[in-house]
Amino acid sequence: MKLYLMRHGEAEGIYDGEEPRLNARGEAEVNRIVNALSSMEIRLDHIYHSGKLRARQTAEMVGSKLGVGIPISGKEGLKPNDPVSIFAGKLKDNNENSLIVGHLPFMAKLTSCLLADTESDSMIAFSTASVACLEYTNPFGWNLHWLINPENFVSDK
Repeated sequence: MKLYLMRHGEAEGIYDGEEPRLNARGEAEVNRIVNALSSMEIRLDHIYHSGKLRARQTAEMVGSKLGVGIPISGKEGLKPNDPVSIFAGKLKDNNENSLIVGHLPFMAKLTSCLLADTESDSMIAFSTASVACLEYTNPFGWNLHWLINPENFVSDK
């Protein structure tokens, strides 16, 4: 099973009563990452997001490019400050190749928890729209295969 952990694209500032949505730069970042993921021919069984607008928009952009029919759904426990240990404990029993779109500090802490059994928010640097690929192999646990950032890819304008 492969697990792809992604931070949402750059979002607008927080407004009274409205959730921030992806801004133009955030959409461009996500497009660059989606093009890279598409060229890698990754296979996803499900895309999960935190339910927050910017994460949902990111998940939908990824899903629309990587394949029709990939289920996309909000999932509890992925908010920025949710505890990671509960969520992390459930992942090894999942046999899906999943993409999870979330926020800082949650994504950094989750990655750290899976790789090193500690909840550090500085072990892996997730810029906006970054994606880490982890794989679970029993009995060895989680391994990091790669981490990509949108800054590494040229825009397709």
